[in-house]
This record gives sequence, structure tokens and C-alpha cells, in this order.
Amino acid sequence: MKNIVEKKSSNEAKMKTCILAAAQGYTPENVVPWVESLKKSGYQGDTIVIVYNSTNTDLQEYLKGQGIGVIEAVHNDILNVATQRFFDFASIISGETGDRYDYLIAVDIRDVIFQKDPDEWVRKNIGDKEIIASGEGIKYKHEDWNGDMLQKHYGDNVFEIMKNHETLCSGIIAGKKGSMIKLLKTISELCYYGVDPGDFVDQCYYNVAIRKIFNEKTKIAGGDSDWCANLGTLYAIPMNTPEWSTGSKSQYLQKQRFRTHKKFTEAMLCDLPKMINGEVCNSKGKPYAIVHQYDRYLPWKNELIAKLSPSNFVS
Repeated sequence: MKNIVEKKSSNEAKMKTCILAAAQGYTPENVVPWVESLKKSGYQGDTIVIVYNSTNTDLQEYLKGQGIGVIEAVHNDILNVATQRFFDFASIISGETGDRYDYLIAVDIRDVIFQKDPDEWVRKNIGDKEIIASGEGIKYKHEDWNGDMLQKHYGDNVFEIMKNHETLCSGIIAGKKGSMIKLLKTISELCYYGVDPGDFVDQCYYNVAIRKIFNEKTKIAGGDSDWCANLGTLYAIPMNTPEWSTGSKSQYLQKQRFRTHKKFTEAMLCDLPKMINGEVCNSKGKPYAIVHQYDRYLPWKNELIAKLSPSNFVS
């Protein structure tokens, strides 16, 4: 990897938070909402984006122009990029670059908008825990994609163990640096020994790592907290495909599935979020710090984008 993050002087070595993200095949326009909303949130920490397999420098130059550190890397063709990023995040922060950080926030980049300073939220809410995981408001036994992936890569026994746990989103992970590095390495190492390391498996292994290795160190911020709205499960499925998960069998499971509810909302662990004055809020009316998968429900996407500038967004 080619590190082109500018080094700080010793006078600037005060401990702070670093937001980590990764991009492959994106243009500057794809990440403008992420960048602009982060600036508006009041975030004062550092930000580093890994850019994989770039064929030009447009994205890198845009990010650097916004004060964001950029690291160029090559996808190794063994892990999915969504998983390799965790290995690379850990490698970067384990070195000299990470010496000045005490907290890390690993986030997706294309489909994330910040509504509040994520660093401030984490420091105020982590309490005596080391990691904050964002819940998706649904259990494994009631969500097809998560359940199928878990069963494919771990089998029936692990599915039975995990079926009543809330699914956790690997696109938003935050916590104290030491435990975050261990978690990120664990996810990527588990994937290397999996059935298909190149599959889109980062979330599957992340959930197992949290529940079975880091459980006592983790604060689960459920779908009705004001941490992160994972709109794919919290709103897009209930609104767009309310009859979700009514089938008795899945692609990987040859026995009766536990998904017997008639509508997705009947199995949800929290009430639906709300849009209030252009902000996505939990059911209590409190704005989320992060809105993830904002593009999966177009009416809300348009309202969120309308609040940001400049106007050169990809629709």
C-alpha cells in the first residue's frame, strides 16, 4: 500500500478519533454527500480513506482537497474488498499512523450521511464498553439475507445459536483503538478460513466475532437508539417490500425456516424511524448521528440530499 497521509508534527500529536473508510470504483460525485455531511456535523478528528485499484487520481485529489488522508491499495483477489478493508484498516492503525488515535470509527462511504458529530456521540455513549455495534432492528431468524449468509458459511448449528440475536451492521463500527484493531483483524482472519473468502461475508463474520468473542466489550446500539439508522432493514424493507420473509425455505436451508410472520414489521425489534424537518429520527423523534443506506428509500434520500451542498450529487 502507498501511504500518502501527511504526517503530523509532534505538537499536533494530541490523541483524537480517526474515521476510516474504503472506496473502489467510485467518483468524487459518489462520495460528496459523505464528505459534505461529515463537515457539517462538526467532526474535528482525522479521516482516512483507502482507495483500491484506482485507474485515475480524481477521487484521491478530491478527498485530499477536502483535508482527508488517502491511502492507495491493491485488492488482493482473495477477500472481498468489503472484508479486506478491515484487514487494511487494522494494519494502518497498528503502525505509526495510528499512534495519535484513541478511538476509531469504521464506516461505509457511498451510502452514509452524518447528521451529528459521530465522535462526540461515541465518547458520550460508550460508557464502560470498548466497541459500539449498530443494530438493524431485526433478528437473524426473520431476515433472509443475514440468515442465509450465516447458514451458508457456518452451517445449521451456528444458525441455531445466533437465530435470536439482532443482526448487526458491519458498515458502521466504532470503539476504542485497541479493541477495534483486534476486532478488525478477527473479522478478516475468520474470513480467510471460511467456505468462500471472496464472498460478501464481512457482516456474517463480524456478527459472530461480536457475539462470541467481543460480546462483553460491546455496546449494542439498537435500531431505536440515536446512533445509526440502517435504513435497509429499518425502513426500506418495511416500506418497499412489506411481505418480506414469508417463504418457508431459503436457498441454503433444507428445513423449515422460523420466519412465519406475515409482514416484516411484525418481527421488528423497534418502531419505524421518522423523517422530521429533513432529519432521520428514531421513533422518539431524536435524530440519528449516522444515516446508513440512505439511498435505499428514495423519498428520504431526496430530502436528505436537498439539505446538503454543493449540488453535484449522483442520483
